[in-house]
Amino acid sequence: LRSCHMLQPPATAWPKLAAEPILQRPRLLGTKPQLVSLCFPKPQLTRCQAWSAMEILRQADEGITARLQRLSFGVLDYVVLPAAVLFGWSGIGPVLVAVFLLAGLQGLFLAVLALAVGQVACRGLKVLLQRRRPSPPAGVSRAITIKVPGPDDPDGASFPSGDTMAASAVGAALALAGHGAPWWLLGAYAGFARVYFWCHFAFDTFMGYIVGSAAALLVSSISNGGLSLKWHHVALAVPPFLVVMKVLKKLQAARHAKGN
Repeated sequence: LRSCHMLQPPATAWPKLAAEPILQRPRLLGTKPQLVSLCFPKPQLTRCQAWSAMEILRQADEGITARLQRLSFGVLDYVVLPAAVLFGWSGIGPVLVAVFLLAGLQGLFLAVLALAVGQVACRGLKVLLQRRRPSPPAGVSRAITIKVPGPDDPDGASFPSGDTMAASAVGAALALAGHGAPWWLLGAYAGFARVYFWCHFAFDTFMGYIVGSAAALLVSSISNGGLSLKWHHVALAVPPFLVVMKVLKKLQAARHAKGN
């Protein structure tokens, strides 16, 4: 046989097993071989790596959460309880009164504006991501239980933790106002309490701490540590805050209705 191509099998699509570009066999006599990339496209590979990393993070988060939620302190639950309930909408009023008594108007204004910034960011992430709350572990009890927001609540989604955000914003405000570095731990105390009482996953509280601390640092950086803040700054921040929170509440209601 003069033409060796007569011995070759019909041209078919080759399986993509190689990690580098290879030469494709010519389908017709006389055509030039073409380079064909058998690698994943870079955007697709990046997405695969991102999803893989997120899955590892999710598994680690759920593992840590399970360990913390299976702890049981008995009557000492009442020591953990204040951090779990004082930084929600019903408990933040007395907290701000305590901030005023401790740090005066400087600390109060700094804490209030940090809470406003942090709450907008926190609720926005809740509405966007819609993470479910953890389920209480079987066979574990608490000396007292607390109410967990339902899925129809504007703050019903789990990620990030709003209470942890509020505690870290208040603690950071007190620390930045010069009342001691240990106040940075207030958010960690609240975060542990929210996980312990089955309200959040561990990563929810971690991100809540980051959001609250970042909000306080932002407000402090543009107000000379809160020294330049006046009452009218807080008054001017209230209307846009209420409008944004109302819009996010409606978005959450719409998403919940659509999901049902």
